[in-house]
Amino acid sequence: MANLGSYEELVVKALRRHAFLGQLYSGGSSTLLSENLFGNAEIVGKESNTPFSDQSFKEVKSIQDRAEFLDVSASLSLSILGGALDISGFGSYLDRSNKKSESHTLVTVARVLTKHNRLEIQPMLDHVAMAADVVQKTRATHVVTGITYGGTALGTVVLKKSSSDKTNEIKGELNLSFTKAALVKISGKGKLSKEDTEKLENIDLDVRLIAGFRDKEAAAPTTATELMEVVKRTVALIGDTGVPYELRLTPISRFVGDKIKALFRELAAADMSKITEFYDDLVTLSQNRTSLRTTFEQHHALLFPTFVKTCRARSSEVDRLLGQAREKLKGFLTKFRENDPSLNVEAFLKDAAPGYENELKLYNTDRAVAAKLLDIKRGGDDRKFPLVSVEKLREEMNRIDRATVALVLVPADVQVVSLLNTYRVLADDIQAWRSSQDAIPSSSPNKPSTTVYFSVYIDPLVKSDLLILDGAKKSLAYAISTANSTKETVFLTFGVSRLNVRTLDWNALGQEGWGILANEAQGWKYVGDVQGGRRNGSGIISYADGTSYAGGWFNDERDGFGKLTKTGEGGAVIEEGVYVENVLRSDGIVVDTTVVNNGSVVGFAKIALRSYDSVSGHVDKIARVLGWRSGQKYRLKLESTSGAFTAQTVLVNGSLIDASEHPSVETSAWPLDKGAKGGLKIKAEKL
Repeated sequence: MANLGSYEELVVKALRRHAFLGQLYSGGSSTLLSENLFGNAEIVGKESNTPFSDQSFKEVKSIQDRAEFLDVSASLSLSILGGALDISGFGSYLDRSNKKSESHTLVTVARVLTKHNRLEIQPMLDHVAMAADVVQKTRATHVVTGITYGGTALGTVVLKKSSSDKTNEIKGELNLSFTKAALVKISGKGKLSKEDTEKLENIDLDVRLIAGFRDKEAAAPTTATELMEVVKRTVALIGDTGVPYELRLTPISRFVGDKIKALFRELAAADMSKITEFYDDLVTLSQNRTSLRTTFEQHHALLFPTFVKTCRARSSEVDRLLGQAREKLKGFLTKFRENDPSLNVEAFLKDAAPGYENELKLYNTDRAVAAKLLDIKRGGDDRKFPLVSVEKLREEMNRIDRATVALVLVPADVQVVSLLNTYRVLADDIQAWRSSQDAIPSSSPNKPSTTVYFSVYIDPLVKSDLLILDGAKKSLAYAISTANSTKETVFLTFGVSRLNVRTLDWNALGQEGWGILANEAQGWKYVGDVQGGRRNGSGIISYADGTSYAGGWFNDERDGFGKLTKTGEGGAVIEEGVYVENVLRSDGIVVDTTVVNNGSVVGFAKIALRSYDSVSGHVDKIARVLGWRSGQKYRLKLESTSGAFTAQTVLVNGSLIDASEHPSVETSAWPLDKGAKGGLKIKAEKL
């Protein structure tokens, strides 16, 4: 700790504060008081010219960096930090730390000195107009005995915080272009290239000018190059006099002797450095907390509301801690400087912000959580399964084009590596298969539109809203429960059923709707439609022998039009045609079957039949595909677009021909081979 002797003077920056010779100054709070020690007496002083100007620039990271670059004493900087001084402009610059912060701040400063006015102390000793006890009450410690005039222009360029992967690259470009611009403006030689000018104009920057003068002819600068131009004109804008730039302060005891009891005491440089570093870290934590909170509030509030809520609460707590610590610093500095013997720096730092270490740990934990959440979002976005809010999902479910919604549910405790692997499988297999299916024309009047893909994070605060979107089968509720308990993603689809086009509901991947099925022992992998966990509908299967089959399926067997190819030989076709119950049949025919109830289409399927099978065999196959049970009666009508074809009609009961039909119908055959190719249709009307 440094005790200042009776006549040891201080030199402080004015920082746009108005001052006059003879003005009282409180060292305890670093503030200029309104009283004049000499009352109305004429000031005896001396004026001298001090012409000087310079300009410099650098990157600043901490409070100490900022103070040193502006040539502000550590003592005054601490007073500003503690809130004892409320100096707009320069004070806000000094009080804004970016240490360990993701933002990037570059500063340029121009200084101009014009003249110096000095109080003649000896002649003024007889003109002191204030009694010692009055001075004591003002808590003044010094008198302004010297004022250096001039001015300062301080320009800050802050790269706005960004989650972009190119942040470091942008910082490098900004540093280089800013440096070039500064050198050009300082030297007055050369010209900034078009490329560097564009970089400074296009990078997302927060540009600010703080000056002790006003440029009446120009608007406030909004770009880095405009800022440089104003700073360069500082000398011209200051004029012949300027404003108070630096103050010389003489101890009050020089004028009133030992009548003033308190001897001003200043902190030792090492102690001021400790306090500055501590508050630097605390301010940094507050700024980083604010940055984390605002990033998620502005961009991800609907995706991760629980994390946003946590960030808000913890950001408020850090701000409260910082405000409390500043109040303590203000009181500590005042009492210490007024020579309170009970105070010491170590004890103060221990008590200033007792919750700092815990809040720092919480911030580091939350930063890791934020990184994971952003990885989850990035993983879905990159694989074209974008993470969306429940509100967005609801909109997509209500689309008038009846698009199928493919949804990945992501539990809060999911492992990111597992999630990314899931996305790779879904993106490479499901999307490729669905794209091929969506492109195939269909005769179904209720064929869904193309598939849309999304992911939803199962945030605890959106779970109830998500469950509102569930269907009659409660598939969504089961999927959420499964995802949370297994900590694995769950894949669902929402849309119309293949066999019941009037029903909209959720289906789990691998059970109903779509599926990715695999058999490691047999070495095959299937991607396509499923029903009851079996391959049913359309799908692609890859075999261990290097072949693959793409086409229709029923009850885990190839059924419908399909093609068997060699995977590794340019897709050479081995065989293709209509498969019936796992066998390629030359007489196989695929018939579009539409189910109608009360005039409305309620179901649709492509069914593979053999031309020469009996009608009873056809009825049995149709019933099995459509899931009909005994007691459910339909009228089947077989038609063709060919004019030479005679329509066939039969009444059925479940999988059997209805008893009302003539017995000969069972063994009769439909002339499927005479129908138009691809034009055979069956209409099943519910009775």
